Amino acid sequence: MDGNERLIESMSDVLIEIKDLKSEVKDIKTEIKGLRTETNNRFENLEKAVDKNTEGIIKLQLSNSELRLSNMHLAQEIERVLDLDRRLKIIENIVLHKAS
Repeated sequence: MDGNERLIESMSDVLIEIKDLKSEVKDIKTEIKGLRTETNNRFENLEKAVDKNTEGIIKLQLSNSELRLSNMHLAQEIERVLDLDRRLKIIENIVLHKAS
């Protein structure tokens, strides 16, 4: 009987340890579930931020393109004004020279 009692006591101890382990596993699963949810929320927020930044970058690139085009038009107009100024100086020299 003494051997059977020790065997029953050992089995009882193992069952208690298994029950404790099950409880710990359940707690760990709950913690993992919470961490997974938190991680998913963070990734979702990060994706939204990246999308927003990407939109901002695209808008900036479009603005830069428009500014470059405007600068090119401005440079053409400046060249045209400088050409008109050069032509006017030639005419002034001819007219003023004949008037003298």
